[in-house]
Amino acid sequence: IMRKKSNTSLSKDELASLSAETHRDLKLLSFFYYECIMPYRTGIVKKVTPVQMLETLEDFYTKASEDVPKTNLIPAHD
Repeated sequence: IMRKKSNTSLSKDELASLSAETHRDLKLLSFFYYECIMPYRTGIVKKVTPVQMLETLEDFYTKASEDVPKTNLIPAHD
């Protein structure tokens, strides 16, 4: 997804282009942040933007795909 760094919200086109899995994860991350973290925060906590949440998910997906073991390198057991 190409966007300007200064954007803090996602456009309708950006939301429509998300996969079902990413859309679900973004909703879950948003819910967790606003329902679990924000009510119990102490001190100064900056509000996270939807763009930052999406970037966090994209980073997570990249790292998760790197951590997946290569199945063709695992020897078969008899």
